[in-house]
Amino acid sequence: MLLLFLCVLAAGAATACAPAEVNRPAVLLQVQTTLTPTSTSVCDPSESQIVCEDRLASQKITPLPPPTLSAEFLTAEAEYQQNLLEWTPTPEPPITTPTSSYLLAPHSQEGLLIFRGRSTYQEHPRFEVTFDSNLWRLEEHEEGPVLIHRTIEGCRLVLMAIGRGMIEMPTILQKELAGYPVEVREFRQSGLISYGFSIEQAYYGFGLQIPPDAGDSAVKECQVSGERVLDTFRLAPE
Repeated sequence: MLLLFLCVLAAGAATACAPAEVNRPAVLLQVQTTLTPTSTSVCDPSESQIVCEDRLASQKITPLPPPTLSAEFLTAEAEYQQNLLEWTPTPEPPITTPTSSYLLAPHSQEGLLIFRGRSTYQEHPRFEVTFDSNLWRLEEHEEGPVLIHRTIEGCRLVLMAIGRGMIEMPTILQKELAGYPVEVREFRQSGLISYGFSIEQAYYGFGLQIPPDAGDSAVKECQVSGERVLDTFRLAPE
């Protein structure tokens, strides 16, 4: 009888423990399913699991709100942009390589020659100036055709000039030559006076070079003589 009672107790204990053993794998499987990311449907097949998880995690980061700009900052920024516009120089005409193609023809008046050239900024229309061959001789230099004064040492008139950067602040004047308004830029310390003819869509530049150590009388005589040549400027017939 006692043996039968012990058997019944043992069987009951086994029956009570059985459900825990049976349910344990199911609970563990449920926990594992919850912890494992179901990313197989959203991951790119070409990316690794780590890259995929980093990308998905970054998508959950709340973006920072845009910064609030103070009124003082906006005012200072507006003043700075305005200063930039004032500091920006006016664009110069586009520069091309000077060419030596020009014509020299006799004038109807003895001793005068007609120089026909082109602007260094465009091909047409061409221009003409007339000069006294007793006062000037024409030479070809690196900067193009140049008139060399025969009696004023160092007085040169570049006939097809290109605008170049200068370290000296010029004195800018407006003058009328050959019936056209001309911008005159004087670089006295550098010994250069540039002349710019702006005619419709064309620009013609000339440069009068004077030695910086020349006396006032020589400077004046060179300028008068050079402007006398420029006063004959005209557009050449095509």
